[in-house]
Amino acid sequence: MAKVEFCPYCGYVYGDRSQPLTKLMEVNDGKCRLCNNEYMPIEANHEVDYYMKIASSKFPAKEKHRGNWGSGRWREIVEDEAKENPLFNQSLYQKRIENELIRCGEKRKELPKLNFLYCPHCGSAAFNEKENETMICSACSYIGVPYKPIHDESYYKQKAAEKNCSVFKIVIIEEVSKLPDFDMKTFQSVRQEVNRQNQAAQAIWKSEAAERERKAVEANTPKCPTCGSSKIKTISITRKAAGAWAFGILSKTARSQFQCQNCGYKW
Repeated sequence: MAKVEFCPYCGYVYGDRSQPLTKLMEVNDGKCRLCNNEYMPIEANHEVDYYMKIASSKFPAKEKHRGNWGSGRWREIVEDEAKENPLFNQSLYQKRIENELIRCGEKRKELPKLNFLYCPHCGSAAFNEKENETMICSACSYIGVPYKPIHDESYYKQKAAEKNCSVFKIVIIEEVSKLPDFDMKTFQSVRQEVNRQNQAAQAIWKSEAAERERKAVEANTPKCPTCGSSKIKTISITRKAAGAWAFGILSKTARSQFQCQNCGYKW
């Protein structure tokens, strides 16, 4: 069974019931293919079947959304987990969803696509920057005009398919790395820092997910109403019958379902 992973920035979900995850992940060189942001895949808490089961009970079979219905909407359940990640970006997520709705024919007017601009010095994606306007790179503090690739997106996708690599790698190798302000040491340093931050964020997210799961299990575990201990046992039918025979049907043992192993209280 393939594992499920998602982009921590835009929440795009990678995973399938039949194919290995490595063949499904359309991301290389630390870039998500949809939001173009620095990417380290984060593994979801469960496998595909778990999310499909929830989706089939949550979404009506005839209610189509983003091209899917019923259990086919399992990725929406995973996205709820992705939104809890500290790196999650609501703006990138919303733009991705709107583009999905357009492709599925559920939204007519296509909104502007993300600007694929790059820092001429370190090669980082320049989000929220405008073409031909001076920017300050958030990754390397470079001050200047962001670089816009000279070809349209289809060109880079075709080249990436031919070379079996990412669009990001094509843009960096063919264009950004040849700019006069590009610095390879800064590029490598920024990539290392991004990976470090992603690893730290992933560790925090996994820790918080484990804590939430622990609390959920704890909340569903019966506790003794007297001392609060979770060390309880079920009183068997045999013990109930014995208690009723010895002390009558109104005995504590006969009327109770649980007994605390810590203080002995029955209820």
